[in-house]
Amino acid sequence: MSKRVGYRSHRNKSWHLWKVLFHLVLLFPFLQRFATAQENARAQQHANRGFQLAQDGDFKGAENELRRAVDLAPSEPQFLAGLGGVLGM
Repeated sequence: MSKRVGYRSHRNKSWHLWKVLFHLVLLFPFLQRFATAQENARAQQHANRGFQLAQDGDFKGAENELRRAVDLAPSEPQFLAGLGGVLGM
């Protein structure tokens, strides 16, 4: 009888682990979007600083800020174009 209880205990632990993994898989896209939104917000802050520095004539500082923005959001065309423009000056 004790072996049977041990088997059920082990089975319950396995089932609990599967439930946790299943919920993590369901939540992963949400968590990924949340992280991406935070990175995009940080990238936008760097880009804004970079554009302001470029208007002030500090092209080296603008390049650094825009490179940070591109590192955080590499598929954002506004950041890529801004960096290209600063590098062309």
